[in-house]
Amino acid sequence: MIVGTGAVGTTLALSLQAKDYTISAIASRSKARAQQLATHVGAPAAVALSSLDPAQAQLIFLCVPDDVLPEIADKLANHTQWAGRIVAHTSGAQTASILLPLQKAGAYAMSFHPVQTFVKPSKNAFSGIYVGIEGDEPAVSEGIVLAQALDATPLVLQAADKARYHLAASIASNFTVTLVSAACDVLESIGMQRDEAVALLRPLVMQTCTNVTTRLPEEVLTGPAARGDKNTLQQHLDALENHQPHLLPLYRALLAQTVELAKRGATSPDAKKQLDEMHSSLQPE
Repeated sequence: MIVGTGAVGTTLALSLQAKDYTISAIASRSKARAQQLATHVGAPAAVALSSLDPAQAQLIFLCVPDDVLPEIADKLANHTQWAGRIVAHTSGAQTASILLPLQKAGAYAMSFHPVQTFVKPSKNAFSGIYVGIEGDEPAVSEGIVLAQALDATPLVLQAADKARYHLAASIASNFTVTLVSAACDVLESIGMQRDEAVALLRPLVMQTCTNVTTRLPEEVLTGPAARGDKNTLQQHLDALENHQPHLLPLYRALLAQTVELAKRGATSPDAKKQLDEMHSSLQPE
């Protein structure tokens, strides 16, 4: 059973259907949306969340926003048929313990988080990705089998590591979008339309993503910070100061981290020292 008809729930349903898994039911706050997805994946039942019956499935996925997980767990725990069933959520940051009311009711809980961004649901979206899995041992064992069946790589996590694991994924995905948006803002300031800015940046961003995911980041870093081009970096700072000062804190924070990355790739102590001196000379007085 899948609870939730958003991007993750829909993608999971499509992916399971493609691997010949039987989906017993789709549940959602909106029965109409549940019915739409159930029809699409051949699930025999579509129910409103308030009518969910855990007896309909041995494995139940809660594909809902993080903030509503405690509320849903509390409500579902009122049912009496959780013993031995597996209930999973797809949150990246939250641990299985957020489903404690269901664990107390006898369920085995796990977090089953696909390390991917889902914008347009696809039946092949799990292929080649990692899935972070954490929770009760019987549930984790089932999660490993399921991830492999979906052609994903299971990564078993400790509860204490979930926040940092999700932080890494958020930096890589969410902040990439934010940075591209900031770059578009800069290009808009010279008169480009936003769609033109995206078109200009697209080949650069795509090649950068290819580079950084096929070799180590310190091996593929290019640009003025890596080269130690102080004058170019000062031009960047001046341009922001004069035209978009709100981006200065972001640029300075990224520059500091980029210099540290450049130092990792430096081949001599002198080169590292020069990078430090360059960075220090660019700090505001």
